[in-house]
Amino acid sequence: DVVIPPVLPTIPADTSKMGDILWSKTIGGTSADSVNAITIIGESLYFCGKTRNTYSVNGINVDANTTNDEFFTAKCSSSDCTLEWMKLAGKTENRSFCANIGTDSSGNIYSVGTYYTDINFGSGNLGNNGDRDLVLVKYSPIGTLLWVNSFGGTAGEEISGLVITNGDDIFTSGFFRNTVDFGGGNITSTGDSDAFLASFNTAGT
Repeated sequence: DVVIPPVLPTIPADTSKMGDILWSKTIGGTSADSVNAITIIGESLYFCGKTRNTYSVNGINVDANTTNDEFFTAKCSSSDCTLEWMKLAGKTENRSFCANIGTDSSGNIYSVGTYYTDINFGSGNLGNNGDRDLVLVKYSPIGTLLWVNSFGGTAGEEISGLVITNGDDIFTSGFFRNTVDFGGGNITSTGDSDAFLASFNTAGT
């Protein structure tokens, strides 16, 4: 027997149903810039990534170095992304980037990322233990630096995951090599690189 497949009706494309763009925002200078993570709380949008060079957004001057990427965290309104503040951290001789961002129940902002050689968030140079280190930083809703912690061993590490629970427990994830201490004692990789999960409270412990 010959099976004749049913003829399906042709559905015309209706691009009007795809949704209209509400707004778009360009942030960056003449070099490569990127937003790597975004979150929202109330009427505010928080995002982070990496940036270079000097430029201005909504009257806010951004003065990043021109030779390497700088770690940034920023806040804007969710209605049209009018920039309220943007915080940079970096050093001219190395590169750094923010990988993820989250907020707690009080509206504080947490950014996690990776940096090479050294980094300064405004409270002094953090230094470096090896190839590249991990960083967890906390800002108030108005962009005031509350604390920053860095972690690393003699080899390279990267941090990419960040989840904050309703009870304000902070969970991070990534990979590390050799030996690293997140504040609870040394842990050592069993191979080239191992995955890690680490939990912190709102004080960074």
